[in-house]
Amino acid sequence: MEPSQVLATRLLMVPIMVLTGGPYTGWRDWLFCRVRPRRRWSAALADIASFLSFQAPVYAATLLVAGADTAEVGSAIGSAVVFMVILARPFGAFVDWARRTFRVTST
Repeated sequence: MEPSQVLATRLLMVPIMVLTGGPYTGWRDWLFCRVRPRRRWSAALADIASFLSFQAPVYAATLLVAGADTAEVGSAIGSAVVFMVILARPFGAFVDWARRTFRVTST
């Protein structure tokens, strides 16, 4: 991708992540209710599944809007998946921590 496309994607992602935060946690809650993870590793797998299935399509759409072609989207998603897998459980733990701290219940 050209530097201008990378910049456009990054700038687009900030409001998109803010707007999709609520729907993502709703998706995560739905998936956790269906899977009912009982151990740490199964919770990690559920977080990875929810993060990948929600965030990868959002990221792909953002890349397309920013002007990337399908080959560039495929390449970017391929490398982003690695980071999504690594970040999924820490982000899920952060969501759980924030809910406990601010006494927010899942719906």
